[in-house]
Amino acid sequence: MRKPLKILMLLTALLPLSVFSSTSISFEPVNYQALPDWDCGDQMYAYQALQISCKVILKNTNYNRDWINSCQNILSTPAHTDRRAREMLEKNFTPYLVRYDDKAEGLFTGYYAPAIAGSLYRSAEFSVPIYRTPKDLIQKKTGSGTQFGRMVDGKLIPYYTREEIAKNNYLSKKDVIVWVRSRIERTFLQIQGSGRIELENGDSILVGYDSQNGHPYRPIGRYLIENGLMPRNEITMQSIKTWLYDHPEEADKVLNYDPSFVFFRTLSHGNPIGAQGVPLTPGYSIAIDSKFYQYGTPVWLSSSYHKPNQKIHKLDRLLIAQDTGGAIRGAIRGDVFWGSGSDAEFYAGHMKNLGKMFVLLPKSNALNFVSND
Repeated sequence: MRKPLKILMLLTALLPLSVFSSTSISFEPVNYQALPDWDCGDQMYAYQALQISCKVILKNTNYNRDWINSCQNILSTPAHTDRRAREMLEKNFTPYLVRYDDKAEGLFTGYYAPAIAGSLYRSAEFSVPIYRTPKDLIQKKTGSGTQFGRMVDGKLIPYYTREEIAKNNYLSKKDVIVWVRSRIERTFLQIQGSGRIELENGDSILVGYDSQNGHPYRPIGRYLIENGLMPRNEITMQSIKTWLYDHPEEADKVLNYDPSFVFFRTLSHGNPIGAQGVPLTPGYSIAIDSKFYQYGTPVWLSSSYHKPNQKIHKLDRLLIAQDTGGAIRGAIRGDVFWGSGSDAEFYAGHMKNLGKMFVLLPKSNALNFVSND
């Protein structure tokens, strides 16, 4: 049996270099039969999502020749059945079980695109702004990532926190895309990263993540647990929302626990746009930690989820890494995009389960020379 750590250096051309700054991550080569329910999976929809990603990959110089070759093959070969999709994936990709700190399991959650009422004009009912990226927000690329802030007396200082933005009139009306009813709705729109604002005249505006204020994301569910306001086993997106609406005098304090703040842009596509810059496919797109994986990477997730009024169900499915998020940190961590509507909201709000993650990487001739010692 091949030892997973033996192949790390051979994979440096396929994964971001930042992965290899730590020896705690390993990729164990497996055959496709090791992927639970691979032979009966619905890979066709994921294959179509992969084709969308491949169009972007072919234009991106950060992907190596193996990625280019695989994507050219994928784009030149349509797959109208799950079986044909499996054949093409098996021909072009090799599966690896991801281990991190000697563990093969990690946390998997879900997100969706909420639909909330709003208005293009401020009123007593719609008084909370959804902001576009303000002009004074500076995003400076550094060796360790992106530094956010604003210039004061020639120095770059941290940008306003969520609390500062809420309490002060720092941003102008020109920075407002649309108005919604409450800070609670805005906060959950920011957590999801995209959504549809339904206007009073029947029209709607699709908004998606554009940038953020640079402060670290802190989940408000943690605040409720640590302060004894809700038991851990009752924490879901829906229960948190209910608690906030039931405790209006304490809601702002809880919301301000998270200093991060998201700015949006309007979208013209039918589905929200992920961090890769492509429309997300409901049920087949996943947000990953981009420090570990390149966008477009196929991921076989073996986890579980809940259906309304039913027990927990297995989730063995191929998804495509097309997005990321502030709370998605780690090599075995993912956030499944469920789409929009009441079912998607339920799936996303109740998904917080352990699972295994297999990544499918483009085949490389170098892997044929790995020692079997």
